Amino acid sequence: MELQEWQKFHENLLASPGFAEGIAEHMKKFGIMNLSAPGAVAQRLKEDLSTESATPGQLVMELRGDGAARTARELNAISTRFAAEAQELRNRRNDGAITTITKPAEALPNPIDNS
Repeated sequence: MELQEWQKFHENLLASPGFAEGIAEHMKKFGIMNLSAPGAVAQRLKEDLSTESATPGQLVMELRGDGAARTARELNAISTRFAAEAQELRNRRNDGAITTITKPAEALPNPIDNS
């Protein structure tokens, strides 16, 4: 039951407007100005971010974008803010579980073929 609560909380956090605002502020700190507005972040998350949860209590994020280094940097900014915000809100949740990043953001060695 606790893992289900953890999962639901994290999935809802990604979709919340307040999270897009926090990411936009975080992007400014990273110098990623094209994602420094909440609307731009919300659109990017909706269109280019996908998540997978093959194991309860684990959430894998994938971000599609132009340029491996740029996309990895954006995903790093998103995931670090995501984990930090989840930790900040931890005492408000029933599960009380921690949120950590187990694997740093990285780009695949080859581009995705969209043909």
